[in-house]
Amino acid sequence: YHPDHLGSSSYITNLDGEVSQHIEYVPFGEVFIEERNNTWNTPYLFNAKELDEETGMYYYGARYYEPRLSLWMSCDPLEEKYPNISSYDYCMNNPVKFIDPDGKKLKLAGNRQQRIKILTYLQKLTNDKLGVRQDGIVLIMKTGVRNTNKKLTTGTGLISNIVKSNKQMTIEIGKIGSTNYETDVNSTNATNGKGTNVKVNFDISANPLIPTKNSKTGNVSDQNRPNEIGLAHEMIHGERSMKGKAIDYSIKSSYTYKDVNGKKTSQMVPQEELETVGLKGNNTHNENNIRKEQGLKQRGAY
Repeated sequence: YHPDHLGSSSYITNLDGEVSQHIEYVPFGEVFIEERNNTWNTPYLFNAKELDEETGMYYYGARYYEPRLSLWMSCDPLEEKYPNISSYDYCMNNPVKFIDPDGKKLKLAGNRQQRIKILTYLQKLTNDKLGVRQDGIVLIMKTGVRNTNKKLTTGTGLISNIVKSNKQMTIEIGKIGSTNYETDVNSTNATNGKGTNVKVNFDISANPLIPTKNSKTGNVSDQNRPNEIGLAHEMIHGERSMKGKAIDYSIKSSYTYKDVNGKKTSQMVPQEELETVGLKGNNTHNENNIRKEQGLKQRGAY
């Protein structure tokens, strides 16, 4: 896919650069020119959104857009933030300058090489085919067609929820040695039910020893973990904050496990970490569920 400055598909080529489809648009998204050298036709057109052939409308996740009328077919879910603009107007009637991903997005920071690297790790977590636009916005290109040898229910749901959220998660590759961590743009809203935008620092060089459970004895010993598991852990924190369901780090809880020698050991840990890992609480999107569907050993402590 070779997009224009709005993310719209302009040229579709094969790996050798041979053009199979060429598309141009009028300002509000109607197809003006469409040429192709075979019968295959991409459904992802204006703003890289999927065109519903039955209705002629684009599906943006939150609502449908009618390019022939230059209007949304339903109210903006964030209309209270923009009281001076009609909630049916597309991009403040300036579609050449602005795009409207409906405020619901997962965004990758950095240059193209860094974005592709992050996307590679994200793709390992989900059954959906992912793509990334020039502006860093992650797209779900097609559902259920990747990692078909695994049923990745938790990872697929995690990424889908973040992409469809009314908050934004930005993932960037951190400096070597910076470790993995998640930060909340508004720490108050992360815990009070309102939700907040979040940022995830992804340090690919990070290789921490994680307390991991022996499936036979139940004893816990330190072992390394794949990078995508570390990324997923921070994304789970982020999703909780985006929903406003994170728990303040000052709230701690006791957790008991068996160490490598089988001796019972107790630790005081932030409740937020215990629920993110899946050691306590009923949060279905947790690290241990992702580990299970990836065929990895369970995390036994924090």
